[in-house]
Amino acid sequence: MDIKLVLSKMTLEEKIQLLTYDNLLDTKGFEEFGIPSIEMADGPSGIHSLHGKDKEIEGGAVMFPTPAVVAASWDRELAWREGEALARECNFQGVDLALAPGVNIKRSPLCGRNFEYYSEDPVLSGEMGAAVINGIQSKGVGTCLKHFTANNQETDRTAISSEIDERTLREIYLKPFEIAIEKSNPVSIMAAYNRLNGVYCSQNKWLLNKVLREDWGYEGAVISDWGAVHDEAASFAAGLDMKMPKDADLCEKLKKAVEEGSLSEAQIDRAAENMIKLALKVSSGEKENYDRAKQHRIAQEIVEESIILMKNEENILPINREKVKKLVVLGYLAETPTVMGGGSSGMYNTERSVIEAPLDFIKELAGDDMEVIYHPVYGSAWTSSYNDRAKKTCDGADMAIIFIGDEHFGVETECFDRYGIYYNPAIDWMIKGACRTCDNIVLVTQNSCVTVPKNLPDKVKAIVHMGLSGEGGGSAIAKVLFGNVNPSGKTTETFMNKLTDRLDFPGDGKKVIYDERWAVGYRYYDSHPDEVWYPFGHGLSYTNFEYSDISVVKGDDQTVEVEFKLKNVGKVFGKEVVQLYVGKPESFVSRPIKELKNFDKIALQPNEEKTVKLILDKHDFEYYNICNDGWTLEEGEYNIMIGASAADIKLTASIEL
Repeated sequence: MDIKLVLSKMTLEEKIQLLTYDNLLDTKGFEEFGIPSIEMADGPSGIHSLHGKDKEIEGGAVMFPTPAVVAASWDRELAWREGEALARECNFQGVDLALAPGVNIKRSPLCGRNFEYYSEDPVLSGEMGAAVINGIQSKGVGTCLKHFTANNQETDRTAISSEIDERTLREIYLKPFEIAIEKSNPVSIMAAYNRLNGVYCSQNKWLLNKVLREDWGYEGAVISDWGAVHDEAASFAAGLDMKMPKDADLCEKLKKAVEEGSLSEAQIDRAAENMIKLALKVSSGEKENYDRAKQHRIAQEIVEESIILMKNEENILPINREKVKKLVVLGYLAETPTVMGGGSSGMYNTERSVIEAPLDFIKELAGDDMEVIYHPVYGSAWTSSYNDRAKKTCDGADMAIIFIGDEHFGVETECFDRYGIYYNPAIDWMIKGACRTCDNIVLVTQNSCVTVPKNLPDKVKAIVHMGLSGEGGGSAIAKVLFGNVNPSGKTTETFMNKLTDRLDFPGDGKKVIYDERWAVGYRYYDSHPDEVWYPFGHGLSYTNFEYSDISVVKGDDQTVEVEFKLKNVGKVFGKEVVQLYVGKPESFVSRPIKELKNFDKIALQPNEEKTVKLILDKHDFEYYNICNDGWTLEEGEYNIMIGASAADIKLTASIEL
């Protein structure tokens, strides 16, 4: 299609109609000009079309794990497969554009929407986001990368100004978007609700034009978050292409702006051209037979790869069938799990009947030789009687598995931030009661945000983090507990042992000051290890891995090749997430001790050894120099670190650049 020619034949009113919704989540189509309408739907954890096609699926649309769970796999290929599965959901339901993924940084554990985001680290966030985008777009469905940018809280999100210096912006909060755009080229991007340094993101010319278009060369469409446009003329002049939701008065508003000179018709043409390009790209998705059982299995596999074994003293997991004859399961979340967060990404049409209950699969795998006793223990009221209930139920048990987490999806949700990081008192009483009569306690946690028990008893020997795992988590957690699956997930954010007031969060209602600069997540906790419960990148296995023989070689094309050997020295198959960090011990500017720059997930049979190769390019060593408004490679020595976590560095080397 000759879009310029089409635009020349359209009236101003017709072009403006392309720039907002026409009906529900549909854009305006013009059959006479060959411009199709496109349907959009939310998509981070599954697709729920507002036209109700998902209701035609027996069991409802598939509820996939939340992005926080997907990220814990540290597996780009798995994230790609999830994206491909989401595209199948879209194609079956007639959805052309999935409003996902979100790659905002987890600045504070109190952000209510952290379950929708990947990590506290920009590289992990950008890489996982890019993989999901590539998977979705491989089948002709479009994506919308969001929320651009610094949307790191829900409190006052529609008005708060995120006050961030440019170096911090470029290195932390813009970086995941830059990575995702470079590696996956999403067809659209969503401007965030908040202000950035005083200017709404939806009308921030520096953000939408200078950074996005000029610096990064982005050519896709820019749409607003729902109700995030405050000045239509300023927004479209700054680079916005579509206002969400439907605005029946947009035509009159923009025509008046053109007449008054605050907006040009050329700027409207630019936005209309971008929306036509978007419609042409995503209106012909690859249709295929829809198999819900296959989709469900993919959801299961994602959880299997993402469950994190946080603690395993005395190797009490996997469950030893010779030693455990009486197994107690406590907590109603074993029977009715919390599986998603609240808000626009919630999967409200998924039927409860397809959501796997961990208890069912624990009983199945236990078989006839193991007695399984279940008690929900606590309900909506908080009373100290939970201590006695747990104590009595666990009397004589060889092991107790306690399911804890957020009581309902509203605890982690869009629109509201969390009040703290501690579980409610009922959970603490239940744990302490179980410890009074049982020496082997396993906690299974169902929450995506960092949440910690208070004064955890020593008898809690194992902690398994499953997160908000969607409909397929029940079988996955049972397989991990019994050893059918060896856990290989790793934390994507630092689990602190206490909440401090070091961050300005959530601000004063008008501004939130990011005066911690680059000291986000492990970049801060590397210098404050006493505040860490479990570090970034942490996760145990039922086997052991040995790292050796690191070598670092500079290439002629300004790349650095890092090689080392990884061996499975245990007795079972396992996967290890290897993490490559870079640090500059002596620098002219303030820098973190180390920063994640690459990673991979390696599968090894017992006694198998592989040579792992990770590549760095010159950008992995640069910092953003505000003096010359660009990235600078500082000469000198750099530390190369290979770790099993941010706090467990296995191999080190150095290189001169």
